[in-house]
Amino acid sequence: KVDEDYYFPKVKLASIKSDDYTATFKYDKKKLSQILMDDETITVIYNDNKQISELDCSVDNEKVLMTYNDDKKITRCDYYKGANLLYYQEFVRSGDHIASVRTYGSSDDWKKISQGKLFRMCFNTTLIDKVIKNAPKADLTLTTEEFWTYSGTNVSLITSSVTYAGVTATMKTAYTYDEKHNPFYGLPYYIGQTMAYSTNNATS
Repeated sequence: KVDEDYYFPKVKLASIKSDDYTATFKYDKKKLSQILMDDETITVIYNDNKQISELDCSVDNEKVLMTYNDDKKITRCDYYKGANLLYYQEFVRSGDHIASVRTYGSSDDWKKISQGKLFRMCFNTTLIDKVIKNAPKADLTLTTEEFWTYSGTNVSLITSSVTYAGVTATMKTAYTYDEKHNPFYGLPYYIGQTMAYSTNNATS
C-alpha cells in the first residue's frame, strides 16, 4: 500500500499538461528531483520522512514549504516570494481524509504572484480573477475554500468558493473513475491537487 503524501511510484509520471503550462518531471532513481516548467527549473526537496517538503523556483524567487503532522499527513502549505509570505493553505481532516482546504492571501499579493510558475500549478485562476474583477478596488483579504466529498478512496466532488470584499463565486466539480491506478497519487497537494488524493484514475 502506498500512502498519500508519499511519492515513490512504480510507474513514473512523465509530465503534466494544462492550458497554462507543461510541467516535465525529472527523477533521481525513484525520487522526483526536479520539475521543468517552460525555461525554469523547480527543485524538489525532501524531509527526514522522505516526503516532499519544499519546492524551490530560484528564477522566479518562489518557494513553497509543506508542513506535515505527527501522522505524516499534510496540514499546511506556505508560499513565499523572496522572504515574504504571500499566502498560505490550511488542511482540515475528517478521519483519514481531507475534508477541506482553505487559502488565505490578499488581492495585491494575488496580482504579484498570479503569473508565477509555482502559483499556476495550484489554483483555479479563472474563478479568483472573476471575483477580484467584480469586487471593489482594495487590498483586502482573499479567501478560497474547497470542500471534498469522497466515494470510497476517491474524491468524487469538489465544491470551491472564493470570497473577496463581500463577493463570493462558487463552482462544483464532479469526478468519475476507472479501476486503474492513479499516477498522481502520492504527490503533495501543491503539485497534484485533488488528483493526488484519489487512488484510482479519473476519467471525467
